[in-house]
Amino acid sequence: MTPTHSAQARRPTLRPRDESGVRIVPPSLLEDHVTAELVAFLLECARGAVFVLDGRNELLATNDAGCELLDRAGCELLRLVEESCQTMVETPIGRLRVNRRHLSTTGTAQHIVLLAEPFADDTSETLRMAATLWQPTSRQAMVLRHVLEGLANKEIAVLLGMSPRTVEVHVTALLQKAGVDSRSRLIAKARALHDLRSSRFMR
Repeated sequence: MTPTHSAQARRPTLRPRDESGVRIVPPSLLEDHVTAELVAFLLECARGAVFVLDGRNELLATNDAGCELLDRAGCELLRLVEESCQTMVETPIGRLRVNRRHLSTTGTAQHIVLLAEPFADDTSETLRMAATLWQPTSRQAMVLRHVLEGLANKEIAVLLGMSPRTVEVHVTALLQKAGVDSRSRLIAKARALHDLRSSRFMR
């Protein structure tokens, strides 16, 4: 069933806490205090778009970022996101990275919480995080980018105008800074940093 994109469902601003101390969220969630607080926290604090759906995939609540995505792509966006089992979803406004969780507690119906963010250049983001942690020189950072892209030393040498031996020296320095002993482990460790950031809201 296609999610309903009504004015009430799109309202992004949460009301102040009521007398029981629970922020006003979808009525069907209020029976469970912990679930209501969790959803309220996500709607207020998540940097990405948050969508709360009921068991029929109808939109119950969203935040400012969610409203912006819906305004740009329409309610068809939620159908595409929910029907896909992938973490990367193709939509009319480009690719979105999506995390989903099902909430089902005693006394409440099942709800689905979707967190969606526009897909960014994974290599650039991974490189930024790795550079912050490992502090490579500017040339080492250039080499690291191409290593993450899967290029061999000879290919990197041609692109950067240096000898393969110089590339090898930079790669060795990167391995030492990352605390690993192979290119494959260097790539895996850098990707793990990116994946850790991507899942920060759902851990």
